[in-house]
Amino acid sequence: YKKYEENILLSVLQLVPNVEKRDRFTKSLSLLFSKLEGKSRNILCDIFKAISQKWEHIATILTKINAWNEKYLDEPAYDQRTEGYSSARSLLQTMGGDSEQMLPVVHSAFFDILNSGDMSIRDA
Repeated sequence: YKKYEENILLSVLQLVPNVEKRDRFTKSLSLLFSKLEGKSRNILCDIFKAISQKWEHIATILTKINAWNEKYLDEPAYDQRTEGYSSARSLLQTMGGDSEQMLPVVHSAFFDILNSGDMSIRDA
């Protein structure tokens, strides 16, 4: 199923530039961060980057939160993930409560809390 997920998300990524009101899909796409695993999450980050400049900063945070170690297969990049959660915390304090933009970060955090066996990621 993972290959199908990735292919569907790659298709969505290719279609995003052709959509006029891209922001209306962000809630549905945000929910996927609490369900998808692995490379699919990285493609989802790319989709948020493609949606609009309004989402660029959140997409950067999401990319850090979902980073993988380049040296070791299936090993999270702990430093980048911790940095991403720190950036999310700072952004939340300065945003003034734009909950729609924080929704993908919240879903990603829920996923990590429920699925990560590493305490450093859970605590971030």
